[in-house]
Amino acid sequence: MAFAQIERDGGAAEITQVYVHPEHRGQGLGSLITRAAIERASDAGDLWICADAEYTAQDLYARLGFAPVWSTIQFLRELDVEPASGAG
Repeated sequence: MAFAQIERDGGAAEITQVYVHPEHRGQGLGSLITRAAIERASDAGDLWICADAEYTAQDLYARLGFAPVWSTIQFLRELDVEPASGAG
């Protein structure tokens, strides 16, 4: 139905996954399980969680006390596509 995963490294921790099965979304389970993960990792000096800019999870994480610290951009190059001329 739902789960969260926490990974630890030294004194830091990251909530690396929060998942709620689609049939159970919209019932507050994401908030509940994220709060439980935060409590479980409360001994960490730094606690991280990542959110895609396109998804509403970032609003949930902000309500739970997280603040953005940086943004990343990912690029994909399809292997069967020739690079544009003049590239290099």
